[in-house]
Amino acid sequence: MIDAQPFACANALPITPGMPRTTSTCVGGDHIDGCGPANTQEVVFRLDVPASSSYQIAAYDTGTMNISNSTAQLDSTCTKLSGGCIGLAGEAFTQGQVVYFIVEAAAGGCATIDFSVIAN
Repeated sequence: MIDAQPFACANALPITPGMPRTTSTCVGGDHIDGCGPANTQEVVFRLDVPASSSYQIAAYDTGTMNISNSTAQLDSTCTKLSGGCIGLAGEAFTQGQVVYFIVEAAAGGCATIDFSVIAN
């Protein structure tokens, strides 16, 4: 269970499939307990699904193809995780669906990541 607040999704960073977004896990400041250790910072992303398809989701260490931080999907109310913590996910979404993801630093402090959603 997480202590998420609905405004975390309201302030989510938009993500476009095929266009990685570089950011820090410390930009959110929403203090959601996701997949990382307690008291680490996180960032929440919003995907407005443009086309029904299977998508690959991951948070890479900036400038590499290494995955050190887990990603989880939040439910639409931002009150709980709707799946497990993963490094690289393949998921099918429907056009028009709104999906929220959370990435939390794997260790204390902040992590700079390249968040990526790619349609297969």
